[in-house]
Amino acid sequence: MRNASNKLPIFGIEMNRASTAILFFSRSVGAEAKAKSWVKSKNGAQLNRNISKELIQSTLETLQSSGLEVHYFDETLQQGHSFGERFSNAFAALFDLGYERVIALGNDTLELEQIQWSEILTALDEGKAVLGPNNRGGAYLIALNRNQFNKSQFEALPWKQSSLFEALMSAAPSQHLLGTCLDLNLLSDLLVAYKTADLRSSLLFVLQALFGSKLKSLQARVPSMESDANVRIKVLRGPPALCA
Repeated sequence: MRNASNKLPIFGIEMNRASTAILFFSRSVGAEAKAKSWVKSKNGAQLNRNISKELIQSTLETLQSSGLEVHYFDETLQQGHSFGERFSNAFAALFDLGYERVIALGNDTLELEQIQWSEILTALDEGKAVLGPNNRGGAYLIALNRNQFNKSQFEALPWKQSSLFEALMSAAPSQHLLGTCLDLNLLSDLLVAYKTADLRSSLLFVLQALFGSKLKSLQARVPSMESDANVRIKVLRGPPALCA
């Protein structure tokens, strides 16, 4: 649950709510489970589906509690061949609907309830792009005003590469940076998340159920994994202990 301090204020910023959309850019539960094999075992398919379901559901609940319009673009709505083409088309589709600001997020970051939506809207009002870096040189959040969005340039950015965040900063002369968050693409990421996160997160309880007695032995490997993750950070404001 978000704190009351995360609610949008009554005056000023709240007036921009109707012109701001949240783009939830994510595969469906089944497609995400197939694309990200967190658990490779005899019953891994079902375990991956459970993890995918929790990530997507918890993210949607957090986004819907923001008070902003949420548009979920799964693979049935995404258009294009490359990731960059699909993502840029989704941004363009929301701007074509008349929104002046689009805040895009995926499903692979925990603790999004820590996001201060008013902070993002204030920065956008000041003409700044808002960027949230992850620990692999990518981004878990990208927020842009209509006049900051150049579809061809956006599509051509090095998506899915460790140089993405640096490229985003270069493409946006004026930006507001959020804290660094952990990217949840691997089993090691989930174990780091389990070790460092607030146990109120529903996914953490799912991990306990999934791994059971094996969890402690798996956690013993986390320090080296966490150190390895730190090495991959390209732009940094602290370690990726969920959200710094």
